[in-house]
Amino acid sequence: MKPKKLLVLYTILLLAAFVLPAVANEQNMDMGNMDMGDMPASDHAAATSEGGHSMEGQVNWLVIALFLLGTVALGFVAFNTGKLSKINFLNNPQIKSLLKSKWYPLIFVLPTMLIFGILVIQLFFGHEETALNFGSVMVWILLWPILPVLFLVFGRLWCSVCPMSRVSDEVQRNVGMNKKVPKFLQTYGVWVIIFAFLVITWVDTVLGLVENPRNTGYLLLFVFAGVVLMGAVYERRAWCRYLCFLGGLSSNYSMSSALELRAESEKCKACKTPTCFKGDGKVDGCSMFEYPRTMDSNRFCNFCSNCIKTCHFDAIRITPRPPTSELWFIKKPRFEESFLATALIGIVVVQTVVMLEVWGPFMEWFESTTGIANFTIAWTIMFAAAMVIALLLMLGASFISSILPTKTQNTNVISDSSAELNIDMDIPAETTLSNFIRYGYALIPLGLGIHLAHNAKHFLGEGLAVIYTSASLVGWNITGDPSLLNMPTIQIIQYILSILGVLGAIYTAYKISQNNPNSKSSVLPYIVLMLMFGLIALWMYGVPMAARGH
Repeated sequence: MKPKKLLVLYTILLLAAFVLPAVANEQNMDMGNMDMGDMPASDHAAATSEGGHSMEGQVNWLVIALFLLGTVALGFVAFNTGKLSKINFLNNPQIKSLLKSKWYPLIFVLPTMLIFGILVIQLFFGHEETALNFGSVMVWILLWPILPVLFLVFGRLWCSVCPMSRVSDEVQRNVGMNKKVPKFLQTYGVWVIIFAFLVITWVDTVLGLVENPRNTGYLLLFVFAGVVLMGAVYERRAWCRYLCFLGGLSSNYSMSSALELRAESEKCKACKTPTCFKGDGKVDGCSMFEYPRTMDSNRFCNFCSNCIKTCHFDAIRITPRPPTSELWFIKKPRFEESFLATALIGIVVVQTVVMLEVWGPFMEWFESTTGIANFTIAWTIMFAAAMVIALLLMLGASFISSILPTKTQNTNVISDSSAELNIDMDIPAETTLSNFIRYGYALIPLGLGIHLAHNAKHFLGEGLAVIYTSASLVGWNITGDPSLLNMPTIQIIQYILSILGVLGAIYTAYKISQNNPNSKSSVLPYIVLMLMFGLIALWMYGVPMAARGH
């Protein structure tokens, strides 16, 4: 699939992005005109107040043009893979000196620890309203929306400057027993992570983690307790690798990142003491249990730079790469990663739909049809159904793919036998399950795209709240519209991000099919599925959405 074909598809989807939401908005306006007479004036004001999904204002086409220009420029650079592969950022003396310094990553960790301490205090003792609480705003309007962006650009770099990582290191250094991580956690830790992430996402809606600052504080204290406990008992950063509920999300998204750290195998051949993994007595080995010499994925590398500091042969490289390119050549695809990638599509969809105006009428219909009036039970059913539907659709596409043979080109060999599961079952070549495992990685860019689009509303629509609440800490009372951009402009950015996610997913699926020379499966069902998910995303971001904490 050549870049020209992607550009044509990009244009078609962009046109669809303007048509579908326009139809949806017209229907919403008709409904609004029908009901407005019966709506109290106060309710009408609330529905169009700041922080709501108001359609007032004109599109800022300059911002859109700059955004499109930026995506095209980045795409042009990304396709110059030959030039990118020759770049090694460690050839820059300043960058190399920084990463080898004893102050890295401490110079970045200390500010995050200070901010973390302030926001925890604010979560428990600050303003009770989320939109006016510094802690809530920092967590849900700043940090949570930008994390996927950081994962996309820098991989898991955030994990090395996360304040919890330093807490783990200090606990381990002072009172740690440094025990080996149990085999159970090594094998099934990823499922614990996935389960924890799903539970917290479910609890967010049921208990209102976002709407209640103290609940957010309790979540952070729970994480802090887990970090301390794991650091006191086990070696390295066991919590970060095996139990952090963000681990599954960060590892999946980081495989799409534009940056990678790898070792040069030729230089590694001369090494007899793997200090990059074990440490050299002055600097610890890899905190995430990775062996750089054989590491071929961004799943767990957090750019802590320990391997750079301990390698005596300068074998470590930090190189830019085309986003999503790692997903094209997964040597050992894993069931759990494809499962999470697929489930995340359903999660983002249901987490977005619950914020739309259509959610209220839908829940009324659901209650009258099923007789279930308890919100917790109803939400649990909806939450589970969203994931199950996404998984069934992916399994359906995988089944159709297995019975629609097609020809593929022989390029880099990645055989079916490399599929690795952390569950006890054998997967014959060209089965529905083997296709699900392999092509599930193609959903990572799609999930990332619609996740970024979802978060764009919160950051761009409420981002100035970060400044307002920060000013309140020093006694300055600054108020006003929290939006960085108006809603029509944000909406188009959401369309573009969703479309880019669809294109990234389609191209990844195509590359996966081309890099499996023994495969007879068709990529067409996955393309249809990704286009369908993309149209759902365009519809979601074309109808009214509420803001966080309102």
